[in-house]
Amino acid sequence: MLLALFLGVGLVGDSFCDFCPAITLSPALAGFKVSIYFSGFVMVAVLVSGFFKRRCFCAVCPMGYLLGLPHRLSLARLKKDAVACTECGACYEACPMGIRSVFTLREGKNERTIDVTTADCIFCGECIRRCPEDGALFMSLAGIRVYQASRMQFMREYANRKQGERE
Repeated sequence: MLLALFLGVGLVGDSFCDFCPAITLSPALAGFKVSIYFSGFVMVAVLVSGFFKRRCFCAVCPMGYLLGLPHRLSLARLKKDAVACTECGACYEACPMGIRSVFTLREGKNERTIDVTTADCIFCGECIRRCPEDGALFMSLAGIRVYQASRMQFMREYANRKQGERE
């Protein structure tokens, strides 16, 4: 639906900036095309919804969708070893975008390695960092593993967190 909207606006001759939600958050930078009162209402709505969902604005902003479209052609991939995954849910809890498929996908073409890259993924690596199983989640660049989950790294961070709580 968003893609059709973008194409329609482009064909009519308007620009993306005319309907970007960011103009309601920064009316001065957008040339005051939107009322200050409406902008204030939107800002309060975004702040309040932020208490219920992380990065809630990203769920409605069309720019995130546009940035996610090239993921199909990207050399960077987020992959999961379905055998090593213990379905603990740490990856889903850590994901700032709330991408559930990283946790739920269990089957792929070759049964062991599953491509879990989605258009919503921002490749922050939090899911990999918080995964307690060796190699269960990994990021690859042109088919080469560049970052993978490590039990030792997970335990080191856990110990540091506990040490910080004691102090």
